[in-house]
Amino acid sequence: MAASAFTSVAAHKESEEQRTNAMQQGWIHDGQGSPTDPESYVPGDLSDCEGTAEVCGIIAPEGEPGKPEIVEGSDLYNRIQAKDPSQNDVFLMD
Repeated sequence: MAASAFTSVAAHKESEEQRTNAMQQGWIHDGQGSPTDPESYVPGDLSDCEGTAEVCGIIAPEGEPGKPEIVEGSDLYNRIQAKDPSQNDVFLMD
């Protein structure tokens, strides 16, 4: 019985993690607005983002329909401002 409860908890945690990961998607910055403004992004492929100078795109869940969720003061927000790709959710280009 205990093994079954453990399996159930593990399955729940795994499915929760899968939902979180599934909600993450690539967003391309339009090059016009502030990189911390969700209105400056469209869904897209980040494979062309190469370099170190400017924010090209991010990986984030959808907030408002068709826009990424970027919460002021969040870790992602701070990494965007710092142009910090260390967590693999901010992508830069030259």
